[in-house]
Amino acid sequence: MIFGIGLSKTGTTSLTEALKVLGYKTKHYIHSNDTLKRLHTGRFKLPELDGVDALSGNPAPIYYPQFDEVYPGSKFILTVRELSEWLDSCRAHFGLVTRINKRKIKPLGALDGPVLYRTAQYGCVKYHKSRWAWVYQRHVDTACRYFEARSDDFLVFNILHGWQNLCRFLDKDIPKVAFPHANKR
Repeated sequence: MIFGIGLSKTGTTSLTEALKVLGYKTKHYIHSNDTLKRLHTGRFKLPELDGVDALSGNPAPIYYPQFDEVYPGSKFILTVRELSEWLDSCRAHFGLVTRINKRKIKPLGALDGPVLYRTAQYGCVKYHKSRWAWVYQRHVDTACRYFEARSDDFLVFNILHGWQNLCRFLDKDIPKVAFPHANKR
């Protein structure tokens, strides 16, 4: 199993598309009610991943240590980008008026994928520059420390660098197509 554990807006959709080009069956951002109930109750083996080779995006960045235990032998890819660019992208995507903020937020304890994931990752639902910058750096530092002695199954990856590092990490030939850059702002 391959887990893309970068935060939203770090290239997780592009990573998903790249993995598809490389022949992997992928899922990006799963948040069905069944998934949320499992995660909410500490069950990390997800039937939604049966027959899947890779998961990129939520809930992987939040639960990667638990997925590491439940899916032994997995590989983990931390997508990263320059902090100020990431913050600009988050502000544009998650700014003060978003789909989440336009609808009524459910009471605490109610299962709602975007609210649950955003609260678990950032400690808040609305974009807040200094908070999100701190969380981004903490996430990168924590993941790098967690996988410190495991370079064979952990890659820090900037999608701007294209195929070379990703294909070397996954022991795949470099495709003869351009690296996909999906979901550009």
